[in-house]
Amino acid sequence: MINTPAEEPQPPVTAEQDESTEKPEPVFDSFPSCPRLSPDDYTLIERKIEAFYAENLSSENEQSRLTALMMTSFEDEAAMNAWQSFLSEYPRNTDALRETLRLCSMNASHSVCNHQLVHQAEEAGRDDGETWLNLVLFHIEQNNHEAVLASLENMVQAKNYSNHYARFVSRALDSVVAEQVASLEGAVIYAMGKWAAGTYKYNLLKTWCGSMADEPAVASACIAAAKDMVARAPLELEKLIGHDIELDIYTKQGNMAMVDAVREEMEADATPEHPRLADALDLMMHDHALFYTWLNALQQSSEEDAISALIKEAADKSADPSYQPCRTESAPSSASE
Repeated sequence: MINTPAEEPQPPVTAEQDESTEKPEPVFDSFPSCPRLSPDDYTLIERKIEAFYAENLSSENEQSRLTALMMTSFEDEAAMNAWQSFLSEYPRNTDALRETLRLCSMNASHSVCNHQLVHQAEEAGRDDGETWLNLVLFHIEQNNHEAVLASLENMVQAKNYSNHYARFVSRALDSVVAEQVASLEGAVIYAMGKWAAGTYKYNLLKTWCGSMADEPAVASACIAAAKDMVARAPLELEKLIGHDIELDIYTKQGNMAMVDAVREEMEADATPEHPRLADALDLMMHDHALFYTWLNALQQSSEEDAISALIKEAADKSADPSYQPCRTESAPSSASE
């Protein structure tokens, strides 16, 4: 028989200690992990989505047809013709005007890329900085420097700066998931990939500003627009492009004091990536409610706030032992869940 020492008497648990043990903080390291789509599975889903959108290109519903155009168009002649036809029927559709302007920055010779398009865009998106940014790109491609400078000024003065990324993903999800064409995960991957393919437009602005940094009026307008992007743009990519434009111009001007100031601002604004962010992003691909927590925050605020909201809710949900986000094809969840 082994003799064990008598246990020391312990002090009673106080109310504060008891409360803290009853309400533990969410454990970030215990996020559930769901199986990911295989490349073959995603290829099949992509084909289903593309077939769905191809069918909707001839839809008589304005929004269904618009979404199909946004998800399938490239910079070729057929795409430009399709947008021209759409705008002839819906000349004040701001999303269509933005997208057509973006495409015109790559295919300026098409007949839809004309003064009428510019006038329609200016009227429909007068108070939206994002619309003016697309007009900036349009005028850069047209080599109209005076119009570029005027559009940059209007961009800075615009009351709002809308979130095309959030709107783009939301539009894709509302159609594909609602019609049960694909799983949430497949639809999100498809939409995000489509949006990323159009982000080249920011480099067009950066290149133009950098190439004319020795002209005081251009440098001043570009720096004002860059600072506006840093201050108001909802996406971290747009803020980064803004800082890059500043750095490029100040470097070419030899103003190293301002280069250092911008770099210090970038360091101060940088948010360390949360160690569980990747897991939370994976998790939202399977949990509709969690995904819409992220998307709603992105639409209403900024990418930084959306990530904070996502991680908090993912942690809160994961602390519940009954939480089972992983779904099978036979048991889909609804967006309202």
